[in-house]
Amino acid sequence: MGENARTCCRRSCPTIATSYYVQAESAARGGIWLTTIDPDTTPRRLAGSAAQGIPAGGRLLIEVDGALAARSIDLDEARLTGPSVVLTTRVGHGPIGQLLATASDDVVIAAPPRSELRELVWMSRRGERLGTLGAPGDIWRVRIAGDGRRVLATMLDPLLRTLDVVLFDGLSLMPTRVSLAIDADDTPVWSPDGRRVAWVSGGRTVTIRGAGAVLPSEMVTRFDEPVQVSDWTPDGTALVVARRMPGTREDLWLVPIATPEQATPLVETPFADVQGVLSPDGRWIAYASDESGRWDVYVEPVRDRSPGPGTRERVTSGGGSDPRWSRNGRELFFRRGSGIHVATPALGRGRNVAATTSMVLETELEPRSFDVTPAGDRFLFNLPVGGTPEPAVLIVNWPRS
Repeated sequence: MGENARTCCRRSCPTIATSYYVQAESAARGGIWLTTIDPDTTPRRLAGSAAQGIPAGGRLLIEVDGALAARSIDLDEARLTGPSVVLTTRVGHGPIGQLLATASDDVVIAAPPRSELRELVWMSRRGERLGTLGAPGDIWRVRIAGDGRRVLATMLDPLLRTLDVVLFDGLSLMPTRVSLAIDADDTPVWSPDGRRVAWVSGGRTVTIRGAGAVLPSEMVTRFDEPVQVSDWTPDGTALVVARRMPGTREDLWLVPIATPEQATPLVETPFADVQGVLSPDGRWIAYASDESGRWDVYVEPVRDRSPGPGTRERVTSGGGSDPRWSRNGRELFFRRGSGIHVATPALGRGRNVAATTSMVLETELEPRSFDVTPAGDRFLFNLPVGGTPEPAVLIVNWPRS
């Protein structure tokens, strides 16, 4: 459920009301609702909609069949009144109902719909475009296998609207579906030998299947809280999982595949620690944390596997996420906006040895996700399908327009 808490007031009525948006499978439950600050008020559904409403100028701005329209609000009756005044014929919304518009009592700014189509683009370390992988689609995460050729991705099925794990073998245009559940399947990772795939189904069930998608999938364990798989240990015996814990937000845990009940914490802080990836020798873990107030990349020794005394190291100072190790463990790639950077972590060589970072390449559009081949010579980006985005629309004096 997404909420849009605004105050709707009329000079002739002191009633103060709040509109909010509900995203639900039931059409009767979803849409835009209205309630007041009076605790005895029963919320009333104003309209069905695929996006939130924006109260402004004594009216409610809503999306109607792709257009942005304004309707008057009767707060006493908790309903929309009068005709719809179309402000622009094209307005977009986000995946959880965020209307791509903002408004004051006299100005409206609205952005057109964004294309959901994405493409997987190979680039060299020099930023040269080397080609695309597969056909465009609603693609989310990508992970490259150890052979540098096969790729796992999560894609939204256009008919069932389910998020599935698929595999591109580098030869066929069409991917092979790896996950079979109707639930959302996400955060896929490769086993070190490239023979198995692990992912999370339904946000809580850790699942494994052979990369050939022949044998049935196997459930490793199910958590009570939301989890994400981010890596596989180099020896293939355990998975790195980001686990949402009460009181400490996300922590990183090591989950043995054969004995998942013996899961142990790897990184525990009061902050969100996610995207944990192990160095090729299994001695270090790199991850993203919001400890600094924004996402930055950190590295620390893995408990019981450290080569000696070491300290937690903050690798980035200007923001960073999605760390990826090179095959030799000397380079650590990460993303900052549309730029890919590489760092050389100190890795316990002393408190006075600082990590060095440099820009590798920058994409024209910000990628949704990326990965790098083990050799560190090619990058795969999940980018919007080409084309210049349509400009936003500015409307002034809109209540009188």
